[in-house]
Amino acid sequence: KAIEYYEEQLIIVHEIGDRQSKGNALSNLGISYATLGDTHKAIALYEERIDIAREIGDVRGEGNTLSNLAKAYFDLGETSKAIKFYEQALVIIRKIGNRGGEEKCLFDLGMAYASLDETSKATEYYKLALDIAQAIGDYSGQVAALKWLGSTNSNKQDAIKYYEHIIEVSVKNNNRQIEIEAHANLVKLFFETGNNEKAFEHIEKIQIVSNSTNRVQNTKSELRLLRAFLCHSSRDKDKARELHRTLNERGYDVWIDEKKLIPGQKWELEIEQAIKSSDVILVCLSSLSINSESYMHKEIKTALDRAENMPEGEIFIIPCRLDEIEVPQRLKELQWVDLFLPDGLSKLEMALLMKARKLGRTVKQS
Repeated sequence: KAIEYYEEQLIIVHEIGDRQSKGNALSNLGISYATLGDTHKAIALYEERIDIAREIGDVRGEGNTLSNLAKAYFDLGETSKAIKFYEQALVIIRKIGNRGGEEKCLFDLGMAYASLDETSKATEYYKLALDIAQAIGDYSGQVAALKWLGSTNSNKQDAIKYYEHIIEVSVKNNNRQIEIEAHANLVKLFFETGNNEKAFEHIEKIQIVSNSTNRVQNTKSELRLLRAFLCHSSRDKDKARELHRTLNERGYDVWIDEKKLIPGQKWELEIEQAIKSSDVILVCLSSLSINSESYMHKEIKTALDRAENMPEGEIFIIPCRLDEIEVPQRLKELQWVDLFLPDGLSKLEMALLMKARKLGRTVKQS
């Protein structure tokens, strides 16, 4: 419908000789065709629009259409051509003092160079875009530039500063989701740099912000704690008890047979129901348990069957190694956590906190 309208408009303005309106109609038609995926048709219209803009001295229209033309070539994978037109657009946009347009053009140039793996050049443009976003108060632009700069920086200390900056602006703009994502990235970076104390600080901050978010989202319903089922062998009972105690103290509802089962219950049925009602399954693996009682393996199978009906990438089963043991084949595709390492428990809790946030569960404050 839009194309039909603009084509009719183009005929009318051509007949009356209104060059400005013809240029506008060409631009709108180009955008419409680009939206429909007919990029070559869009390019032809943009080029005609640029000719008219130059002919009548419409500098702003020329700059905007050069940006559209650059994007069209970028969508076709012709990145070098895209960069050429973005650079031409940037000259004009700066000349007319369009700060918002300048920020967008710089960001697009950064994205184009990043696609060519020219990271240093991309970084240069993202930093320039960030400067303008800060100057004009564009929160979304700041976050987008900071995310790229943080995720691609080989200097982890610099990356940390970028994510800390994201937290700062997210708090000011009350965007808890972006704040939590930045904390999660900082957890990863601090673990990688060996600063486990700082990593755990940010895990606790994720917990605080998540609980605050959940309270806001669930003001009319009662929140419940994140439920975790502790799958373990009787041979690892002491370590399982310790893990159960620790996680319960940190605010999780952890199911373990000796605490939850009561005399007279059909224990197989109760365990199966507990697995089905849990938000996450923690599978304890050790050199003692790997070839242990078959019922533990039945619990794992029940959990895996349930996991098959979950979206790709959903955190549900977390293999927890208690010592240096090879993870069973059926669990190898899942990222495990080594609880025998100093940062193991912190990494496990980070995964639990992220799961709680996603499901709208809470974690009891200790």
